[in-house]
Amino acid sequence: MDRFISVTLYLIFVLGTMMFCSEVTRAEVFEVRELSFEAGKYTSNKARDSYLLTPGSGALLHRTLINWDVDLWCSYLDEVCLFWDNKVHAKASESRYRLVGWEFETGLHLGKVDIFYYHHSQHMLDQIREDNYKFPVEDAITIRLNFILNPRR
Repeated sequence: MDRFISVTLYLIFVLGTMMFCSEVTRAEVFEVRELSFEAGKYTSNKARDSYLLTPGSGALLHRTLINWDVDLWCSYLDEVCLFWDNKVHAKASESRYRLVGWEFETGLHLGKVDIFYYHHSQHMLDQIREDNYKFPVEDAITIRLNFILNPRR
């Protein structure tokens, strides 16, 4: 539990530093649209993932997430934007962090259509499988149609 608190406090420090730097260096070509931090405790001791946890390693207890969404460049009235949206997430058991993952989308926002590259990788921190499969990865070129879209700013 002490390690979870110290890592969480470190992540809050990094998040605060990023918030300060985004305000100091704000420009038209680089705007942080969202910056957030989540920390949670699972509601029961029955949260489990057989892929992550080996017998005797304990149940999943905690989750953390840092989210930052950035507009790298936007045209007048935000009709065309180059964006990079990120999520870094982690899961922890009673004794240590078990998984860290990175999910991001980077691409072009064209009115109600987004064309982007999607990546999601999840890294097991203390597990080696017999088939030498290290971690799940998803990569895709994606088109998203936005039927209802609130202003980006």
